[in-house]
Amino acid sequence: MSNEGLLITSFIFAAILLFFLNVKLETYIQSNGVYVRFFPFHFSFKYYSFEEMNKVYVRKYAPLWEYGGWGLRYGMFGRGKAYNV
Repeated sequence: MSNEGLLITSFIFAAILLFFLNVKLETYIQSNGVYVRFFPFHFSFKYYSFEEMNKVYVRKYAPLWEYGGWGLRYGMFGRGKAYNV
């Protein structure tokens, strides 16, 4: 590989690594609802009011099996939406 190719490849890998190091999920639970931001995909918080939620609870789940991986995912077989990191 030429020096230019090595430099470009190193830059691309460094950019991808920097991207993954900056991905973060912020969740705030307030008295009026839940605020969620999945940075860098969401720059502002998404608001979910308690009135629009049918059920709220904490549970263990398998991200690969139920949602096909990590990130902003839509579940298989009507399982809804998941923000997970």
